[in-house]
Amino acid sequence: MKISEVAVALTDHYRSYKKANGGHKTAPEGKYGFVSIQYKVTEPDGTVHGPFLGRGSALVAFRNEVKLKGKPVAGVKFLVENIFKPKGETATVVRDVTTFEMTGGKAAKPVKTEQEKIVEALVKSKGVKVRAAEALGMSADVLRNRIKKYNIQVEARA
Repeated sequence: MKISEVAVALTDHYRSYKKANGGHKTAPEGKYGFVSIQYKVTEPDGTVHGPFLGRGSALVAFRNEVKLKGKPVAGVKFLVENIFKPKGETATVVRDVTTFEMTGGKAAKPVKTEQEKIVEALVKSKGVKVRAAEALGMSADVLRNRIKKYNIQVEARA
């Protein structure tokens, strides 16, 4: 797989993130802190490189730590984490993760986020939360909590 294919996938994700945040990578979230994104590279053996604040740094780490060392590229994952950094604290809270996984010789394919899976299940179940929860393999209570967490709008049934 070529690094350029991964770069395109990461760039597309970055552009959609910026568009959703009014054209900014980092956005204030009231007086409590800010939201941003960070990147990590995970090898199949569990080794994690990062976090990186830019796509280019993650790609360089992949090239230097995986490709140039002759390690297999199949199964390498690029994680894009949507983070919240509270004001005055050093720790960050990961809110959502989008994964791009390397497949032997093919382009990186985006793996659906939990939020996307929930929305898809709700559409397929026509808004019936119990059926959507069954399809997702979770309880209806957990689904309701995730809907609230991600602020997903559920259409009222007729």
